[in-house]
Amino acid sequence: MSEMLANQYFLTRKYNLAAKELEESIFSIDNSKIIIKKLIICYTQINKPVEALDLFLELIKTDIDIIMRTDPKADDCPCFELIDRINCDFVKYEDEFTKSYTLGILYLYCNLKQSLNYFETALKFDPSNNKIIDVIEILGSKNNNYN
Repeated sequence: MSEMLANQYFLTRKYNLAAKELEESIFSIDNSKIIIKKLIICYTQINKPVEALDLFLELIKTDIDIIMRTDPKADDCPCFELIDRINCDFVKYEDEFTKSYTLGILYLYCNLKQSLNYFETALKFDPSNNKIIDVIEILGSKNNNYN
């Protein structure tokens, strides 16, 4: 039941409520990767960017394609809308580092190269951040496979 309610909240862009339901559903069903994929998006919008990055890194280490295979229309992915909101400063982050990696997270749902660019920008703000270094390594490897 929580997953259905979470999906309803997600579709209506009530990310706080969706996150709560997704958190409750994450361990109770077989499609936990799909739940995590949505929870990452929620966390980018509800002032939990560190949690979003942690889940994102965990997921791309095991199955980067689950994010990259997102169909913006079929999956009703809000990433383009959210990216625009961040770029227009409707959604604010504590610093440019956080804003950059959050955009990097969202862009992987639709554009690998843009995602990689934003993570590289984030690394310039915090060159010793091991999470960002790991993400860049994974995305760079995937990008090289496409070329």
